[in-house]
Amino acid sequence: MAELTRFLRNPLFDPHDEESVLNVAELASSVSNNVKNEEEQLYTTLRSVVSELEVKRFIRDHELEEHLSDKNSELSTVRIQVSREEDILRRLAARIYAIRCGIVHSKSTNSKGAGSGLLPGTHHDDLILIELPLIEFLAQQALLKTATKFQI
Repeated sequence: MAELTRFLRNPLFDPHDEESVLNVAELASSVSNNVKNEEEQLYTTLRSVVSELEVKRFIRDHELEEHLSDKNSELSTVRIQVSREEDILRRLAARIYAIRCGIVHSKSTNSKGAGSGLLPGTHHDDLILIELPLIEFLAQQALLKTATKFQI
């Protein structure tokens, strides 16, 4: 986005020049791909710090299966069913990203097209609270995976 902004503010930019307009279109296209890229980056990060087996075990041990597979969840339409053979990490990345977007864009409609996004200070807090141990576990795994030995 910053690159597109700089390009448009450049005094040499000519909106009547076909090459300049094509450059804007190319830059704008790369900006629009960032949404999927953010989710893909999250998936790549999850894959590099935790295994599907570890996630499945954590979900079962913390009795999150029913909550994560609830098809009527207000948090996200992305369901995670541990018992099914599916790419748990990809689904988890999609769910985390959807919840993040629901919080950040809380004034817009949710993915079901009704009501507001995930608003702080409402019952949404309780729903998110259920999933926080999983997020904390993933964050801890990321820290452990990228940690270096401390030497004095």
